[in-house]
Amino acid sequence: MPFMSSEPRFSYAAHTTIPRKGMVIFMDQFQIANITISVLWENEEQKDIYYRYHDCIIMPRILEAFRAKELHAETDLTVSVRTMKPYTGPIIRERVYNETFYREDGKIILTIFNPYHLEVPGYSLSMSEDYADVVYTPHIKEYENYDLQFVMIPFEGRVLQKGGVVLHGAAVEHLGKGIIFTGVSGAGKSTQAHLWQKYRNALILNGDCPVIRLDKGKPRIYGTPWCGTSGEAINRNTELSSVVLVKQGEKSALRRLEGQSAYLAVLANVFRSNNDVSAVDLAISNLKSIVEQIQVFELTCTISEDAVKLLENEIT
Repeated sequence: MPFMSSEPRFSYAAHTTIPRKGMVIFMDQFQIANITISVLWENEEQKDIYYRYHDCIIMPRILEAFRAKELHAETDLTVSVRTMKPYTGPIIRERVYNETFYREDGKIILTIFNPYHLEVPGYSLSMSEDYADVVYTPHIKEYENYDLQFVMIPFEGRVLQKGGVVLHGAAVEHLGKGIIFTGVSGAGKSTQAHLWQKYRNALILNGDCPVIRLDKGKPRIYGTPWCGTSGEAINRNTELSSVVLVKQGEKSALRRLEGQSAYLAVLANVFRSNNDVSAVDLAISNLKSIVEQIQVFELTCTISEDAVKLLENEIT
């Protein structure tokens, strides 16, 4: 259970200490896509050690951009960071990639294995059903150094609970409107974003995991600190105009996707837990209200300005 689970989740400062029952809890607070995240530290020393074992860590300069600038009385997602403890849960041999997933005492338990420690999970996440309360527990030394990257999965779940989605893609802003390039890994999402940056001076909001949420009924893109290996992320949001499914080809071609084709193309690239039926249902429901208000394209493209011109003409 989170350290403050017996009381309402209140934030006292963006960075502060909280006396609690004979001990001091250290807290950082961040705001990402209008979702307030409070991180409570059981051991202050863990907070100041830079994590260095993963190629998708959130760099300190990026994280600072998302630190809450003022007090937020309500916390949407509370993460309690424990000190290192031995893993005592069930040994599950079947894994999806490096993850195992099970439920225990009304909690969703996710364990993540380090490739070099296949017998013992590197860390575990204990999450409430609505992903509002998360306990991070490291089980081996490599994961004692916490990084916000580790709670991307409950953040995705919390976004779904809030009516939005996290999309696998590269998001840019051009002339006050947002475009997300999505598709399978290696399709050229980042390449197209960089072409728009080069030829149209577009601003890259996020290189891997932008959030789409409705604001007064209209979809908007929000930058997040989760940006894969790109290192490109800023704390900014803009109106969403288009989602573009990117495919590689020998020449540039563009077609508009309508109805179910448009919906399924975007849904295939929404981050959600396939182990949590409610998360899948929310992803389907939330996306419907988003796709019906935007343009969805399939772009077969080359690495040239031609692809930019083709899409630009259609959007304009």
